[in-house]
Amino acid sequence: MRYIVPCGLAMMACLILTGCAGPAKKPVEAQEGELSEYVDEVNGFSILIPSTWEEPPREQLEAAAKKLPPNVKMLLSIRAPDRWIYMTVIAEKLEKAITANEYCDMIVSNFEKKPARQAKVLGREALTVDGNPAVKYSLSTVNDKGKPIKRVAIVLVRDSTAWSVTVAGNAKFVDQSSDLIEKCLASLIFKKQ
Repeated sequence: MRYIVPCGLAMMACLILTGCAGPAKKPVEAQEGELSEYVDEVNGFSILIPSTWEEPPREQLEAAAKKLPPNVKMLLSIRAPDRWIYMTVIAEKLEKAITANEYCDMIVSNFEKKPARQAKVLGREALTVDGNPAVKYSLSTVNDKGKPIKRVAIVLVRDSTAWSVTVAGNAKFVDQSSDLIEKCLASLIFKKQ
């Protein structure tokens, strides 16, 4: 657990990687419609996800797992089948106690340190997720080809672990899916263990 500053690296990896380190878990239908409940019994959480989104190919999952620091686990990575937008859930074990606000500051700072990314904070607000203090932020950047990217995320710290649920992708697609994204981000629930 020697990584706290590299959380920005892990978060940056979310922009370019669409994999996860763990085995595939099957979503359980919560209701008919556009959302399904994703239940991860191993890591003790559930979240609503778009029903039509899917995991990327296995080779991308394995490549993503190799690039993350040992204290960071990508627990879920799914993407829309027809456009460049995806959701990740990341858990990072922390070596010292910090708040969700401090964790968010580190993420944003790491984006702002890269002038080529043209990072700009679009919004930031405090909220509560499953009884835990959290921060929701939105950020615009550009990819290596200069195309606009938008990310909307919630971060929280619970039991010495920083949790991040991020939806990122082409800015136009993220904006078009804003209602769906809001429902997903607000639905994170930790299971009693």
